[in-house]
Amino acid sequence: MSRSSVRSLLLPAILLTASAVVGSIVYNDKVVALGGDYYEITWAAASSYVVASGGTIYTSGDYKYHKFTSTGTFTVSAGAGDIEVLCVAGGGGGGGWTTTVYAGGGGGAGGVLYESAYAVSTGGYAVAVGAGGAGSTTDGGYGVNSSFDGAGLVAIGGGGGGRGYGASARSGGSGGGEGCYQTNPGYGTVGQGYDGGQGPHASNNGGAGGGGSAHVGYNSSSTAGANGGAGTSAYSAWASATSSGSGGYYAGGGGGSADNLGSGNWGTGGAGGAGGGGRGTGTAGVAATGAASTGSGGGGGSYNEYNGGKSGGSGIVIVKYQFQ
Repeated sequence: MSRSSVRSLLLPAILLTASAVVGSIVYNDKVVALGGDYYEITWAAASSYVVASGGTIYTSGDYKYHKFTSTGTFTVSAGAGDIEVLCVAGGGGGGGWTTTVYAGGGGGAGGVLYESAYAVSTGGYAVAVGAGGAGSTTDGGYGVNSSFDGAGLVAIGGGGGGRGYGASARSGGSGGGEGCYQTNPGYGTVGQGYDGGQGPHASNNGGAGGGGSAHVGYNSSSTAGANGGAGTSAYSAWASATSSGSGGYYAGGGGGSADNLGSGNWGTGGAGGAGGGGRGTGTAGVAATGAASTGSGGGGGSYNEYNGGKSGGSGIVIVKYQFQ
């Protein structure tokens, strides 16, 4: 008597997709044909796909993406399983100075936190999207944390860029860059971002770049501002699927301001890091804000830049899961 292996699906009602012919008899998980052959049946549970709402929903291949650019709720109405979550916090604001020749540092990028398998079932999951930190004529403001499911997953807001002739830049998801003649850069959070750049600890120098989510901020060594650290491109497929990020990157550091020696003779402002970091004040003009919904740091400001450094970009939260 010959044997063949057959796979079936176990659904709310049992469904047999065996090579059974009309007139077959089912006995102890076997299909016995009248001709004498029988087939072993292997049972497999049907997949329980998540059905959910919340945010702006995109479909790419077999996956759905829920993009949150403001606070909301991810609501599972049916099914259960693991989802992927990307949290990007708000970027730090750029530092500045308005009364002497000292330049401000670039804001640090917001922290980037990825979870590959977060278990969910029916119910609501709170999503918080952090705002960017305020730019300042002194130390740049802290970026605000982004989170999923309250304290379940938390990305740390970026540290503000330091003011010229201050103490230390601010720490956060990524650290703010030193202002001219500061003591220390801001430090990043391990696994989420990198440290801000350092300066020469001397007067008449540009500000350092803010740290990015994939690279440290650059050090300043002349009257020019230093560049912000690069953001991460590890989630470029997410960026493409949801029309988010900046060129496939998230969370770049802000550029440091140039010093103008008190005479309007600007050096070059530091470029923002890939991912939307704002440039620093310099020959290209005043500082720029971090790009919205990227978690990037704001550019640093300097003397005669009376609005000081610029604000960091707001963060973003994206949920991804297979739906078929």
